[in-house]
Amino acid sequence: MKAVYSGTLAEQARYKAGWMMANERKEKGIKGKCGDCASLEENHGAHCKKIAVATRVGCVCVHF
Repeated sequence: MKAVYSGTLAEQARYKAGWMMANERKEKGIKGKCGDCASLEENHGAHCKKIAVATRVGCVCVHF
């Protein structure tokens, strides 16, 4: 999963939301993660209801 300004629509949505992969989040010292957010839906894999894209539990976005 990527957050790219010129990628697919999902990648663009992640980019606009400031989405970071788990390793980027850890490097910046951010404690919160998608698994802590009330917008995470895990019925069919990790999906963020706030930005309407697939995610991973260890990731984070600026909406958190």
